[in-house]
Amino acid sequence: MPVSLHTALCDKLGCRYPIVQTAMGWISDARLTAATCNAGGFGFLAGATVEPGKIDAAILATKARTSNPFGVNFHAFQPNANEVLEAVIRHEVRAVSYGRGPDAKMIKRLKDSGVICMPTVGAVKHAIKAVELGADIVIDARKQDVGQVLKEHGGAHAAIALAVNEAAFTAVNSGLRRGGKLVMVALPAHGTIQVPIFDTVLNGTSVIGSIVGTRQDLAEVFQLHAAGRTRVIHETRPLAAVNESIDEVLRGEVKENQEVIVGLVGGAGRGGSQPSQQPGSPRLRL
Repeated sequence: MPVSLHTALCDKLGCRYPIVQTAMGWISDARLTAATCNAGGFGFLAGATVEPGKIDAAILATKARTSNPFGVNFHAFQPNANEVLEAVIRHEVRAVSYGRGPDAKMIKRLKDSGVICMPTVGAVKHAIKAVELGADIVIDARKQDVGQVLKEHGGAHAAIALAVNEAAFTAVNSGLRRGGKLVMVALPAHGTIQVPIFDTVLNGTSVIGSIVGTRQDLAEVFQLHAAGRTRVIHETRPLAAVNESIDEVLRGEVKENQEVIVGLVGGAGRGGSQPSQQPGSPRLRL
């Protein structure tokens, strides 16, 4: 049975998959942003590192590569912040991302123009402030049930627990949608967690564990690799193939005992492999 990756976030941003590509300075240019959007995600152009006088060209270059909506990232304290703001409104960019800085007047101007405001915050107090200033979506874990908020937005297809914290396990597990998966990379020291049997069976959710060992184990793995005792097997595909690659994983077609690592590789690769790929274009590594 096909797995649906469509959530409320897709409707809000106008993308196929609920995957947001962050605006990495000097990396998230028109090519990467457009490639992400064409692959079904939502890309952010790194407007914070675009030189003054060049933001219009960067936005137009992105639009020339994709007909899908995308966003622009900026900092309110950068010298050309107002220039970026005006360009976003003028070119009808779907969303902006930012950290602390934009005041209520600037955010209101964006929202009145139909631009979705998606701040990035690193502390609860900043999240609260972002809401007060008019951010469209922010979860305050101190006052809201994270699992319930996830459910309100369609629920998570998968959650990866990286912290050895039972409360975190419980929160993300309760936010899974039907058929969702909780992947526990970090395992509790006492070796047990509480899982609601009725909800797990009724909703068909799964709990998957990954025993990663200790820091010493990891150091020894790196030492073995440095000594030439191990080798990395990978396959490089065009970024446009990301949807098909994800579908292969969901269908269980990944070979036994292989892990899938997704990353972006700039350039056409050494040795001139994959001649059909344009030099300098982003690619997907599996």
